[in-house]
Amino acid sequence: VHPESKAAEVMSLAEKAGALSEVHRLARDKVFGDVPDSELGSVEKRLIRETLWSIQSDATYFEVARKLIAAHPADLNLVYLGGPDVVGHRFWRYYEPEAFHWDDPGVDQQWKKISPEAEPLAKILAGEEGSRALARVIPNYYEWFDEMLGDLMDAIGEDENVIVLS
Repeated sequence: VHPESKAAEVMSLAEKAGALSEVHRLARDKVFGDVPDSELGSVEKRLIRETLWSIQSDATYFEVARKLIAAHPADLNLVYLGGPDVVGHRFWRYYEPEAFHWDDPGVDQQWKKISPEAEPLAKILAGEEGSRALARVIPNYYEWFDEMLGDLMDAIGEDENVIVLS
């Protein structure tokens, strides 16, 4: 943290924003919703679990930026939120299922060549209801991102320039 005199303030904000209970709340309320475990395969359970770090990072960077931009404006402020990229890579299959052909019997044959001991894909992937719920992950994340961006713009003030890069 620079200047070093801001370290305690930044770490306090990060500790609150990145707390595990807060990350799980954001995952449920902003990103994944209440998808029953019974509707998810082992693949999706792992994808969700491994996406929590991104939710935690974005929540932490956002909170630190929101507080410090308002309290200590600089000539140039940069904030990186990587979650939209992460969920795009991990959950596009559910968002646009017609582009993926997992139900083709040939896919299971290819899967067995790659991992002979693995269960068939149908047993490790989400069912229809789980897939339908996960189709909302990308739009949900963008809605949350838009909320964070709006809050950052409020913290910045009216007469400032904002550039959003993707």
